[in-house]
Amino acid sequence: MRLLANHLGPGLGFQRHFHSLSDVVERLQKLERPLQRQEVMVALTSHLQPQRRSRKPITAVLQELKRLQQSDLIVEMLLALAADGSFKLNVFDFNTAISACARARHWEKALQVFCSMPTAKVVPSIVSYNAAINAFEKGRQWQLALQFFVSMLDAGLSPNVISYSTSIHSCARGVLWQCAVGLFDSMRSTQVVPNVISYNATISCCEKSGHWQAALELFASMLDTQCTPDIISYSATISACEKGGHWQTALQLFRKLRSAKITPNIVSYSAAISCCEKFGQWRPAMILFASMGADSVAPDVIIYSAAISSCEKAGQWQRAVQLLCAMPAATLAPNVVSYSAAISACEKGGCWELALHLFASMATASIDLNVVSCSATISACEKGAQWQLACQIFRRMCSSELAPNVVSFNAAISSCEKASHWTRALHLFQSIPQYHLRADIVSYNAAIGSCSRAQLWQRALWLFHSLPQALLDPSLVSYNTTLSSCAPGQQWEMAVELFASLPRARLMPDDVSYNAVLDSVHDKSCGPLLFEEALQAGIYNNLCREGSRVLDLHELSEGSALVAVHWWLQKVLPPQLQPQKRQTCTIITGWGKSRPSWSSSDIQASVTKLLRSHGVIVERQQTNAGRLLLRLSLQDLHEFLATKGRGRGEKARATS
Repeated sequence: MRLLANHLGPGLGFQRHFHSLSDVVERLQKLERPLQRQEVMVALTSHLQPQRRSRKPITAVLQELKRLQQSDLIVEMLLALAADGSFKLNVFDFNTAISACARARHWEKALQVFCSMPTAKVVPSIVSYNAAINAFEKGRQWQLALQFFVSMLDAGLSPNVISYSTSIHSCARGVLWQCAVGLFDSMRSTQVVPNVISYNATISCCEKSGHWQAALELFASMLDTQCTPDIISYSATISACEKGGHWQTALQLFRKLRSAKITPNIVSYSAAISCCEKFGQWRPAMILFASMGADSVAPDVIIYSAAISSCEKAGQWQRAVQLLCAMPAATLAPNVVSYSAAISACEKGGCWELALHLFASMATASIDLNVVSCSATISACEKGAQWQLACQIFRRMCSSELAPNVVSFNAAISSCEKASHWTRALHLFQSIPQYHLRADIVSYNAAIGSCSRAQLWQRALWLFHSLPQALLDPSLVSYNTTLSSCAPGQQWEMAVELFASLPRARLMPDDVSYNAVLDSVHDKSCGPLLFEEALQAGIYNNLCREGSRVLDLHELSEGSALVAVHWWLQKVLPPQLQPQKRQTCTIITGWGKSRPSWSSSDIQASVTKLLRSHGVIVERQQTNAGRLLLRLSLQDLHEFLATKGRGRGEKARATS
């Protein structure tokens, strides 16, 4: 009640009026909600009758109600007095009411009070307009805020730095960065000196709208005008750099913040770590995360999630999981973003069991699943060849209110593809439009791959040729999966035609492309030519990495391996062999340990069959089942090549 004393003054009058006005405030607070204006008026007039002509008691009551944050009482009291007309009100009373409404974020009440000023024959001042604009800004009514700014000019009032700063803040609500910059520039033309609040409001507006260059320019101009940036200036500019994709600049600003002897807060840390996260810079992100303790800043859930995500994008799944597990010790409950990032990290690290465990932990922690967490878990199951689990999670998505997206579909289709369940894969592919989604190139590639593995070359080709109709350009994966379908279907001409069309699609063939086409043409005259082309392109650089008498067939397909054996025997070995004396030569085929479960190729068996059919003695190395040992002389090699030539001639005659 000290505020009441200041208004009523010293002496006996103060004591008398003190009890009277305290009773007014107490009685007003006891009124039932919703407030009735008539009841408010009764409470006022019964206690303030002796001071009916005095303004001081009214002001005292308004100020006390403002201190008590009773904005609804202030508004009803002021509107009742204005309507009554017998109590003298002035602009300060209205400003008090509008400011109280702004503080309580009651923009509608603020507008109501402002509009009642003409009724009370009170002319709004610059403070009235500023308080109203502030209320609109806090209430996210940026249109009204800007409208009042213009009305202020129409009323012949000169906006001050508060008017500009609050109006610029409202532009940030509406993401009107050009309007904010325009208001900021007009300050100089009206000789209003921008302060740090004006700068911060404009920088924040540019940051929210993604105009990082404008934010950086404003930040630089602060230094030129000797306006010292504060923590808000730095944090907003760092955040702008994050949205603009300039993580190096963001880190430079963070270092400048320290050199300016400003202690980083949770906002600046969050912006800097998020910036590193978006661009996979996990090391700087973790350094920042580790330095928070020295600044007495406790990381929140958002910062933990950003740190986990930065590790996920860099393939650091162990660190990602460690961070997630550390959150409860920091008295933080992981949210769906934290879990999703950790699950995605496990998926990329090939840890499907751990991903599934984290996924199950979300239900235990009563965390609602989202599309990201489900899609990441499905992808993890797909990479772990757990197609049943992948389909189970996908069905769970579809049966809930959580609609799958195209990423979810792609992961589910790929899991069925790798398990050779082509009917399920195609069913999923065909159901994509039912969810108002559009299949992308990954969807098509997975569907083509499922047909290829099922030796359904007609379906694979049909899907490939339907890509332009779906307004999609075939990728190299599209070509490679379609090429792979040609060998089982004995469509070697189609394979050659597809391979030849790669340059027209502005695509460069890789080892998978050559492997796929050579699977179709390894026994055709164009096979050796394509193999030589691959060698010149640097595709098969590791064939003789252990020496000329050792042929390494790792990373080759069955067809390309057979062509490589012919090439090695014909062009590489002859200079290395003696005419009569047999020497040991080695072919490294591997023994299927790393071969995918869905693959039916057996390179070792095919190479062994080829060599033995031409009389070459082949045995498997006892200490390494993935190596074939050949005892050859130059004479043996000539006999092999002669037998090979006769075989081709007989085959050609049989064909003719």
